Amino acid sequence: MDGTQGRKIAQNLGAAMKVRKHSGATGVGNRRIIIGVKITDMIFLLVSSFLLANASTVTAADTLPDTTASLLRAMRIVESGGNDDGAVGDGGMAIGAYQIWKVYWKDALEYDPSIGGVYKDCFNRAYSERVIRAYWARYATKKRLGRIPTLEDRARIHNGGPNALKATGNKKKNLDRYWHKVKKELLSLSDD
Repeated sequence: MDGTQGRKIAQNLGAAMKVRKHSGATGVGNRRIIIGVKITDMIFLLVSSFLLANASTVTAADTLPDTTASLLRAMRIVESGGNDDGAVGDGGMAIGAYQIWKVYWKDALEYDPSIGGVYKDCFNRAYSERVIRAYWARYATKKRLGRIPTLEDRARIHNGGPNALKATGNKKKNLDRYWHKVKKELLSLSDD
């Protein structure tokens, strides 16, 4: 926290406290500080202090569009160039615009059987998005991760599986590259 931020916090704190002249007081200059801070004022001060102290930690990722639709669009561009017409990759192991593997599809259907269908339905973008959302509902959760999942968490789990966030070595490097590409697409979408 720099001096400017400290002064702002002190000003806010000073505004929330009352200083009154009190005859016969033993305080410095016969003034006694009377704390008249409401709970709402204190919450405001704490939040303001936190935001000011952490203002310099804002990154490009914080300016990303925070919507599932934007993330799906970015992932689709990275996975298949946005190709909805029969994209097949990973040596025939992944299909559709989102390059979904059969094991991923089975996992999502096990979690949410209402999706129904057959694996080849993953060539359909809307169907694939239902599969992805079910996969995320199973693995990209606050309960499982111990925090609210980020766009990065979801992208990594989509590309690297349920334990993608624990990846090491080459797998982590590949996931880092994948996230870099997705983030680049997200940033370009936010410029539109």
